[in-house]
Amino acid sequence: MSNKSKKTSEILRDNLIALLNQEDAVSMRQLSLSIGASDSYIQKLLTDQTSPSLQRVDAMSEFFGLDTWTLFCDYADSARESLEILQLINRLPRSIRPHVVEYMKFLLKQNEDIQKKLTGGNTARKGRK
Repeated sequence: MSNKSKKTSEILRDNLIALLNQEDAVSMRQLSLSIGASDSYIQKLLTDQTSPSLQRVDAMSEFFGLDTWTLFCDYADSARESLEILQLINRLPRSIRPHVVEYMKFLLKQNEDIQKKLTGGNTARKGRK
């Protein structure tokens, strides 16, 4: 299935699976109970036996320390890493976040410069002319 036709419920499920598969993650039962649901709620959610209310999605995002909208973003193959980065950034005070963005841009520029040196300046990317 292409990413363009991926349903919101599938994206949410993929992101929850990535969060639950983190090294220090809680169990599905623990997450269910922590958001005020039955002990099998997350299991039912992941097997498409139920759909979450927005309140439940808010509770899950709060539990994981994420902004709610991030649970609906399709990170494709890098969901686990992307969500981990977002969790770390969300733990920072808002006043520091712009500095983190600038530092990330700096790192990307450094990486681009290294790639240019390694490839002799030929860093054309797919779809980029």
